[in-house]
Amino acid sequence: MSLPELALRFVLSHPAVGTTVVGMRKSQHVRENTALSDMGSLPADLLRELKRHRWDRKPTAWSDRQ
Repeated sequence: MSLPELALRFVLSHPAVGTTVVGMRKSQHVRENTALSDMGSLPADLLRELKRHRWDRKPTAWSDRQ
């Protein structure tokens, strides 16, 4: 699976997410992304594997500047 497919389906796998805003340059990209979103969530075993790579960010003074 391509990285864009993985990323889009990963985001859509979260139950609180109903839509995404994805940048597209060509109408073909729109068709491809629509097809990917129709595939549904990633398999549970892959989501578990990806969770192992999660980064729990701890904000610091420099990262919270506005």
